[in-house]
Amino acid sequence: MKGGIITLHKANNYGAALQTYSMLQVLNKYGDFEIIDYNMNIKENRTKSKASKIISKFNNIIHMKRYLEFRTREYRFERFREKYLIVSESSYNGDHAIMLNPPTYDVYITGSDQTFNLDLTNNSFAFYLNFVKKGKKVSYSSSFGMHGISEKQMNKVIPYLEQYEYLSIREQEYKRSIEEKIGHEINISADPVLLLDSAEWKKICSNINKPPKYILVFEMSNGMNLKNSLQWLLEITKLPILIIQGGRIKSDITGKFYNDVGPCEFIDLLKDASYVLTNSFHGTLFSIIFGNKFMCFEEIKYPKDKRYSKLVSETGMKIVPNSAKWEIFNYADFMNDGTEIYGKMKTWIDSSKQYLKEALKEIG
Repeated sequence: MKGGIITLHKANNYGAALQTYSMLQVLNKYGDFEIIDYNMNIKENRTKSKASKIISKFNNIIHMKRYLEFRTREYRFERFREKYLIVSESSYNGDHAIMLNPPTYDVYITGSDQTFNLDLTNNSFAFYLNFVKKGKKVSYSSSFGMHGISEKQMNKVIPYLEQYEYLSIREQEYKRSIEEKIGHEINISADPVLLLDSAEWKKICSNINKPPKYILVFEMSNGMNLKNSLQWLLEITKLPILIIQGGRIKSDITGKFYNDVGPCEFIDLLKDASYVLTNSFHGTLFSIIFGNKFMCFEEIKYPKDKRYSKLVSETGMKIVPNSAKWEIFNYADFMNDGTEIYGKMKTWIDSSKQYLKEALKEIG
């Protein structure tokens, strides 16, 4: 069986890179799979003005150390993709290119990541497999994104969702409405990173210099909920603070920054952390995989992130809100035990693996 996976494999984002790796590892147990080298549609008016380019260069010069760290990170992401991902020989830039000369496989798989998020992908309908002329269509844990999908967008994508023989999404709240529209059951599957256990993830980690015990902060944005909780934990533990920033935000947390790490170094920092504080979805998932004590935070930009819904309902995991009466807030109530939560997720993870097995079993 030959299969193609369409996902967001080129993003220099830890979650995107590692779930692509996991998806490929799991699927290649069933056949010969590769990543379709597809680049999403380019957003109109994306070209930077001359003035903004000058400002960007000026900022890079001022913050040269930080700039070089992120350039090193980008290099490590590229090396990771070269070493661990199997990518198609043909590349496709946007929907028009892939429709003109579509790749041929026995089975096509969308997922995981925010592949069903039209806002993020600039209305790239290739992620809905609109280019497929013949072959089985499957999705795995595809997400509509943090904010979800509008009714207008849903009406546009329903005709494509109807064509999937096996349809799996991440957001539990859309299950019933989509099932009513397409006329068959859909699956709410665990994120692909959960399909590999801690031992499998440790195989690809790169050991880096770090203290024997530490608090790891992985932040996608600044928030008082994270900052206040860190201060509380620091007073109790007196442990050093290590920081990874998901984006190029200016952090107001004091500690040792590890902004040059790639996916393999990222795994190493997470697996050995005494505590993890994060407002990242995948930072949360890896804290669970490695059995960390961790605190998960609502992100300012994406309150009520819909990707967490199934995870919270399955495990009772606590998320620290953006706002609270901090002077009386009981931080200890929001410290999660990764080992305990992983145990509660085991049935869901096993059923997600079974879903993939069922979806692929009839293909020779």
